[in-house]
Amino acid sequence: SIIKLSKERNRFMRRLIPYYIYILCLIPQIGLAQESMDAELLGKAIEYFGGGKYHEAMLNFEKLKVTYRLNPRFEAYLGVCYYKEEEYEKAAKTLQAVIPSLTPFTPNERATYCFSCAESLFMICQYDSAATYYKKTLPDCRKDDLGDVYFRLGFCALFTEDYDKAIDDFGFANFWFGKTRKTDNETKARKKQTEVMLRSLLVTHGARRMDMTDEITRNNKHQDAGNESGNINENK
Repeated sequence: SIIKLSKERNRFMRRLIPYYIYILCLIPQIGLAQESMDAELLGKAIEYFGGGKYHEAMLNFEKLKVTYRLNPRFEAYLGVCYYKEEEYEKAAKTLQAVIPSLTPFTPNERATYCFSCAESLFMICQYDSAATYYKKTLPDCRKDDLGDVYFRLGFCALFTEDYDKAIDDFGFANFWFGKTRKTDNETKARKKQTEVMLRSLLVTHGARRMDMTDEITRNNKHQDAGNESGNINENK
């Protein structure tokens, strides 16, 4: 899933805890005992995050943030914690600030944070901004997750009354849901809803869209005919 981080990476992160504690920021002179306590706190935060205990991880990261400037990965972790805890405004603010710093991360990890940011913005009805981050997800996410991303893009377009875009996005969602290997109930429900939305939009707005397409085609034909006529006159 887009919003899951691998257990292997979290185990690797825990092994690096003694080193990361020194790059959280310019560490003040707070004594070895305090540093050891903070290193333990960081370890617990990462372990909680890897185990899906987002509330506990959030509290620990917030405690560390009082003293330290978290590095981009831990800021991103905190943003995901806010998203999981349904604190969507905090999640969006945190992730929007840190995402530009995540270029060196793996594609799937970047997709996780962009998708969490997009979902948070979607939940607070900032659909244009949400669409921006869903689009940032597309190049990096797995093919199995493309249906979910286009599904949300379809609703962003629908809620901003861009019906042609909604038809396109639900069409892409329908295509990728047809190719996904995911068989969970949520995916099945989204696939069915996508089909319903697509049929409904084609009935209510498909005719207007077809009229626009026909008009463009007619204009192109007239232009082509005019060009051909001009060429004939020139040849004479």
